[in-house]
Amino acid sequence: MRTRDERKAARPRKKRRVFLWVFLGIQALFLAWVIYGASISTAPPPSQVASACFHHAWWPLFKSQADCVTHYGGALTSAGDSAMSMPKYYASAAQARKGIDLTC
Repeated sequence: MRTRDERKAARPRKKRRVFLWVFLGIQALFLAWVIYGASISTAPPPSQVASACFHHAWWPLFKSQADCVTHYGGALTSAGDSAMSMPKYYASAAQARKGIDLTC
């Protein structure tokens, strides 16, 4: 008959799957980051479009105020989309919008 020590030695040890859980955790964080990035709006605030297109400020560049709102707003949205891929420039643009002087 086997002793208690022999039975413990005969049982295979359960494998620890640390790599699997760490890998899945990193994948979950990446997926959350992608979902968050896709949900961010890069459209310009209405005040920014209004300051450029209202009070006849559109006259030198556009045919009408509606044309200015359409094209200038689209240009600002495209600029915001491209800035999302460049965090350093996006942060400096956000600071510039808040009135922080970036010149040295």
